Amino acid sequence: MTREHGTRTRYVNGPDENDQPGGCRCTPCKQANRDASNTTYRMKAYGQWAPYVDAAPAREHLAMLASAGISTTWAAQLAGLAPQIVQRIVSGEPCKGVEPSKRIRPTTEAAILAVLPDPALLPARARVDGTGTRRRLQALVACGWTLGKLAPYVGIGRTNLCLIIHADRVWADTARKVEAAYALLWDQ
Repeated sequence: MTREHGTRTRYVNGPDENDQPGGCRCTPCKQANRDASNTTYRMKAYGQWAPYVDAAPAREHLAMLASAGISTTWAAQLAGLAPQIVQRIVSGEPCKGVEPSKRIRPTTEAAILAVLPDPALLPARARVDGTGTRRRLQALVACGWTLGKLAPYVGIGRTNLCLIIHADRVWADTARKVEAAYALLWDQ
């Protein structure tokens, strides 16, 4: 991976991760480093310098996402972060004896907190609470729809619908299919 010119990262680390210590000293990289340093000095002078924040709110948010069916890997992808960063926040690196992160960058925290437990974001094979799915199917049956007639609208066989109508947990994809069928058929 080649680092772009005009960034502090390239000024400090060089063009790519295989280079010798000491980065790029071209004019755009030097200017980027000066700008970053000036921002740091200014923020310190204003008393607003906070390069790290407590990781606990992000960890709690990730736990809430996990209870909603969003794995740490999926949450990392939705937040635009590397999975290793999110994994270090949640559990550290147990094989190396490293504890979970106590502090993280504010941008990392903001990216994690921006991920909301929207069912539409769940991967197809995430397990979710089946209450809404059960109730939608039961409501359609109460309106006069048989499971055999519902099967083509849901895209699931009648036998499987019989199992789903009693299930505590269902696949996210199944929940979305039943929700779409319900929206289409509830008033017919």
